[in-house]
Amino acid sequence: MSKMIAPVDQTQAWAVACAAYRLNGNEYFKVGQVPQGKKTNQELAREIMANQDMLTTEDREQGQQVRDYISKVVTVATLKGTLDSWGQEMARVSQLDEVETSYDLHVIVSLPQTYARYLERERVHERLNQTSTDYVARIGDKLELDVEVLENKWSQKWATYYVTVVDTENRAWYFAHRKSLNKGVQYTIRGTVKRDRKSTRLNSSHIPLSRMPSSA
Repeated sequence: MSKMIAPVDQTQAWAVACAAYRLNGNEYFKVGQVPQGKKTNQELAREIMANQDMLTTEDREQGQQVRDYISKVVTVATLKGTLDSWGQEMARVSQLDEVETSYDLHVIVSLPQTYARYLERERVHERLNQTSTDYVARIGDKLELDVEVLENKWSQKWATYYVTVVDTENRAWYFAHRKSLNKGVQYTIRGTVKRDRKSTRLNSSHIPLSRMPSSA
């Protein structure tokens, strides 16, 4: 059973979550995954709760932005019928007026990172929506491209990263790679088209390259 705590106003709880995220360099660290010299976000949250001077006006404003955004996301997922168990927890804590258990505070403290990931996903999708859909590569084409990395997605099933990039002709591609590549960094990649999959928007991003990129 979750430990009861002195009731905390939701405004304060979300501000504390954002302050802990800020103090950890916009990262979320939990027990067992804390770099040397750092603290878990939960530890920082407890320190901030005990010393309100650590909170800034920006933390309070950001806290409400995160809460409102999470509430909107889970509402949309509910309407679509895609809300999973974690989404249900996000929905529940986003509706609290007061936080009364350590578990609920723990959930809220983890959500600034979730918010940041949602925003990054939106940025990537918006950029991909702007890419050219006119070009369709042929299977077997050998290519050398200068590209910028948009995102890396880890596949647990295949134990590899899937990297999405955009080239200098505004065409999107994706390919498997054993390592995560730095987002926003430009690389020169070489490879052979393995599959040609036409679509209305992301046709080129569904063409894996057989050889991996090297830094430009």
